[in-house]
Amino acid sequence: MKVLVIIRYLLSALFIYAGAYKISSLGTFEAQMSQSPLIPMVWIPFLSVSLPIFEIILGIILIFLEKMQMAALYTSFSLMLFFSIYLIMLYTFFSKPPCSCGGILSTMPYPVHIAFNIFFMFLAIWGIYLNHTGTKARLSV
Repeated sequence: MKVLVIIRYLLSALFIYAGAYKISSLGTFEAQMSQSPLIPMVWIPFLSVSLPIFEIILGIILIFLEKMQMAALYTSFSLMLFFSIYLIMLYTFFSKPPCSCGGILSTMPYPVHIAFNIFFMFLAIWGIYLNHTGTKARLSV
């Protein structure tokens, strides 16, 4: 189960870092989001605050609330899948796609960032698998 703990900590670090960075530069994050051709302007004030808070809460749940770890892993996978699809759409359909990811992630070229996201999606899937097989093993003993 040590691998599962490492996976949870890696996902947690990603979400807490991303959320904290977005909150620390909220004005910039909101301005960058407003440049996205895929996000309706009416959603931006809500998303620019709720998304980083959600990321931080998810990161905290991954570390501290073991009873919610399966839901947190599924949520991590879903969020990374959504972010990946969003980046793929921006990169595929727009000539100068904006990046509102912040921090070190905003310095990555889009293909690298997409691969980075997919890597974390697979970590979440692996965590779900390990959690599921660990649960089965505990039930059969």
